[in-house]
Amino acid sequence: GSGLVGSEMCIRDRYCSVPQVFRYTRKYFGLSPSNYINGIRLQQAEIQLRTTDRQITQIALACGFYDCAYFSKLFKKNYAESPLVYRKNHFEKA
Repeated sequence: GSGLVGSEMCIRDRYCSVPQVFRYTRKYFGLSPSNYINGIRLQQAEIQLRTTDRQITQIALACGFYDCAYFSKLFKKNYAESPLVYRKNHFEKA
């Protein structure tokens, strides 16, 4: 692998320095790059929890979370319910 992780991996080919990316994401989104990216990942996970019957672990992995405990903690922090409870309360039957 390249040894790059998180924000650095996202910008390695974008002709923009790491400090610039932090400034721009903070300026335009009010978030650090990692918080912005995690927000997008959580939105995708939330949609899948509502609309699919995929296992929560599969959803977490598909959305870029490789630590399911971290995914659950972050999801609960943002949606006030664990992924399992969220699905039970919000699942949209086809």
